[in-house]
Amino acid sequence: MKEYVKRKLFFNFVNYVEIEISSKCNRHCSYCPSSKRNGKGELISLSIVKKILIELKSINFQGGIAFHQYNEPLLELNHLLVCMKLVKKYLPKAKMVLYTNGDLLTKSLYKDLKRDGIDEFHISRHMEKWNKDDAIKEIKAMKRKIGLHGRKSLFISESKVALVPSKLRRLGFNIKQYNFWNMKKYPTITYIESTDFSKSGSNRMGSVETKYYNCNENPCSYFCQSMLHSMHISYRGNAYFCWDCCDGIKESEEYLLGNIVETDMFELFFSKCKEIGKVLQTGVELKNCQNCVWNN
Repeated sequence: MKEYVKRKLFFNFVNYVEIEISSKCNRHCSYCPSSKRNGKGELISLSIVKKILIELKSINFQGGIAFHQYNEPLLELNHLLVCMKLVKKYLPKAKMVLYTNGDLLTKSLYKDLKRDGIDEFHISRHMEKWNKDDAIKEIKAMKRKIGLHGRKSLFISESKVALVPSKLRRLGFNIKQYNFWNMKKYPTITYIESTDFSKSGSNRMGSVETKYYNCNENPCSYFCQSMLHSMHISYRGNAYFCWDCCDGIKESEEYLLGNIVETDMFELFFSKCKEIGKVLQTGVELKNCQNCVWNN
């Protein structure tokens, strides 16, 4: 297939790219595959980050750029800040998203990251043994910790507690997010959430115990939206079929698309599309997609 067709395919479908800036996390949660990989704490090469951003610039990418997969970005703050500067240099209209467990987040750091260009925070306050009351306390404590003021809605269910923006503010953000104009002028969106993974988690492509995911009893034969709208690059430059894949974990190896050093983003995405095409032709899903909670 001609190169411009692959670029057009990527441009039309992908609106979110995850770049795992390191392999290090300060937590070792049993429901997360990162607890099973080596603890060397390797950093992604800046040459890899630049290559990704230059390729995205070639198609005027204006979607979301996140700095995580199975790492804690704030453990490598200086590296994170350098990566953020590179995004601003090559993709000034892209939206920068930060996922963090919040352990290292302070009021001053939260303020600085907003100033330096983070458009959306996702702060996860997870617990090994989840209960609603403790989750509410965790959410409120984090709100106080970072000095988050203003009217925020507390969403509470049997398996999740979350602090979310007001409906009107979120609607306005969604409109600007869709158009990607003046994104930097719009107030930063911040979510704080705590989830019971025993009820609403994923088995991470078979890499964690089954008690940490909610298997579908009647799986459907289609792919969830993350397959087509996102790309996920690990700290070693590896691209995987799904965001549930974790670099360095055996169970994820068969879902490796390739490495960004050896090929480009558009070819890697095309490889994903070919796998999806096989499923559409045969009607047989990849084995771990059949029992995935997200494919519901």
